[in-house]
Amino acid sequence: MDGEELSDLDALGPEKLLLRWVNYHLARAGYGKPISNFGKDIKDSKAYLHLLSQIQPDELDPRLHPNVNATSDIDRAGKMLQMADRLGCRAFVTPRDIVNGHEKLNMAFVANLFNNHPKLDAPEETDEDECIIEEPDERTYRNWMNSLGVQPRVNRLYGDMMDGLILLQLEDIVKPGVVDWARVNKPPYPRIGAIMKKIENCNYAVENGKKLKYSLIGVAGNDIHDQNKTLTLALVWQLMRGYTTKVLTELTPGDNAIRDNEIRDWVNETLASKGKTTKISSFKVHFSFKLFFQLSTFKDSSISTSAAIIDLIDALVPSSIDYSVLITDPQEYEEKLQNAKYALAMGRKIGARIYATPEHVVNVESKMVSIKRVLKLLEIPHENLDQPRHEDEQWPRKGSIEMKDFFLRYRDDTELVLKNCNFKIEAGQKIGVVGRTGAGKSTLCNAFTRIVEKESGSIEFDGVDIGKVNLRQVRDAITIIP
Repeated sequence: MDGEELSDLDALGPEKLLLRWVNYHLARAGYGKPISNFGKDIKDSKAYLHLLSQIQPDELDPRLHPNVNATSDIDRAGKMLQMADRLGCRAFVTPRDIVNGHEKLNMAFVANLFNNHPKLDAPEETDEDECIIEEPDERTYRNWMNSLGVQPRVNRLYGDMMDGLILLQLEDIVKPGVVDWARVNKPPYPRIGAIMKKIENCNYAVENGKKLKYSLIGVAGNDIHDQNKTLTLALVWQLMRGYTTKVLTELTPGDNAIRDNEIRDWVNETLASKGKTTKISSFKVHFSFKLFFQLSTFKDSSISTSAAIIDLIDALVPSSIDYSVLITDPQEYEEKLQNAKYALAMGRKIGARIYATPEHVVNVESKMVSIKRVLKLLEIPHENLDQPRHEDEQWPRKGSIEMKDFFLRYRDDTELVLKNCNFKIEAGQKIGVVGRTGAGKSTLCNAFTRIVEKESGSIEFDGVDIGKVNLRQVRDAITIIP
């Protein structure tokens, strides 16, 4: 609209953008009834017929016309979908879905029309134009947040989190009571000092993350406010992991955690009991139809066709799947993607919380397989940064170094690298260390900077045991010239 900036459009959610797009074409078609939702306003399919006639390709022959003879709303919806099929956009809805006003499926149908036939004038290109592409994993995080009912709805992952409120809501869901809402700054923010209020929220979110034992080294509130993707996702990913762990723990209280093979067996038994021929041989999944469904990692390439997912939904809720809208034996990527979109849409329809994306299903996403590796990395002990600082901020003042009965190994299951080292270097002395490869020269530097902690013994700077001093202060006291 006139006077609007790109930032105004960014603030709109997908539903509002699609509604605006539909009404734009309805107005151009001369249809005098703009729609305000994807439910009751389109139940008679008349708006759809005018939309299709407006966005049809110029070369389409014979042309589509909005006026059709129909005996009922469901008959009109069927004829409209036949017209949509000519545009290659028949997916997601049945005539009954339209007549019943199923908003999510209708929105998916309209989104498919928009993606394939936007029929919009190309904007004038400028050097300042910025194209923001959302990665599938980022969409997964956003879907997860919205499935939990956070307010306001997350449409732009990083921009909508920059005041910290979404993160604080997620933390309160993962561990109820962890957020003291009396400390939280809420909108509307003052015109002067608004940025500081938002950063305070972000700092509080990071503080709570540390209370939840998350690894947040180097993450600060201003990183979230500045939309630093890597550091923001460091917190978001651990929140999602914490929520998943919480749900699975609630499903299986005690020490009997759900295992991948148990889920696989349940899926295959459910499919077989309903006469389905599909099955899954090997995968990793966090899954429950108690309003929860997260495909987190995949190993079975047969999942890419979505056949097993679709059959499982139909097995759980008989007759919920309209197999006529599916592509049988899809081979091309776009065909598989269309089936995946339908599968996930129907999963949501029967009450499942789904935050996997169609791309994850089709691509057998290798990135998601790395989650288990990340979990292992998080189990590695972190450096101790909580030790007290030495009272003399100018320490060490002279620079003497003494190593006493010092032993060091890199891992518990490896041999000692430094054994019973004892020496003293006076302040001001220049010392050279000579030895063959593997003798331990570099290990001495690692010991002085505490990159590797000692097995036993001590290292003293000016008579102070560095193992008892704050790690940052120790490293600040040393200069290394490579």
